Amino acid sequence: MTRRGASAGQGGFALLIVLWTLAGLSLLVSIVIATADSGLRGVYALRSAAQLQDAADGEVWDAVFHVMDRSAAR
Repeated sequence: MTRRGASAGQGGFALLIVLWTLAGLSLLVSIVIATADSGLRGVYALRSAAQLQDAADGEVWDAVFHVMDRSAAR
């Protein structure tokens, strides 16, 4: 009977270790996800800025083309 009581106590300790390990891993995963989310937001902002810059450059070159156009349609 003493043997059975000792193993039950160790089972409770093992469960405690497993639960703390799961809590630590879930905290680590949440930190990784939060970091990835903020990184993706930065990438989306840079992509949007690059698209706007390219659109503005295209409009400038389109205006230059129309100013320099000497065809009879003008």
